[in-house]
Amino acid sequence: AMGTLERYIVQAGNNPSSAAFTPVTITSATQVRLCSDLTGSAGAGSNQGDADGDILDANEDITIRYIPDGRRIELVAADGTVQTLAQYISGFSLAYLDNNGTATTVGANVRTIRITINGSSAVANARTQKTFGLTLTGVATLPNRG
Repeated sequence: AMGTLERYIVQAGNNPSSAAFTPVTITSATQVRLCSDLTGSAGAGSNQGDADGDILDANEDITIRYIPDGRRIELVAADGTVQTLAQYISGFSLAYLDNNGTATTVGANVRTIRITINGSSAVANARTQKTFGLTLTGVATLPNRG
């Protein structure tokens, strides 16, 4: 899950054709919309080729969100299609940082996103009666943002 989230984040803002879109839209500390122009030049309706000047192709307009009641991280495509990225997630947060490493709530100022994922087993170990937990933290910089 961490690797997938980092890949989406580092592509946010990729815009070689200078298309009109907002690269990062912050909804909350557990939800963000990321946009990038990656593919589509290979013909009408194609998700292949070089950037085509829009964010209508697969994986170009993605919302990352955490569903605490369902203990999962989801990717939501622009058409509303939902894909579960990870389950058994007991905590998830995104910290949005500007060029100076200062927290920001303004999407246009985001240059780095710190991701924290807390995972835990659904049931306790039969022998120890304890659940297993793990915290991962990753930092992804948006190289396409000047």
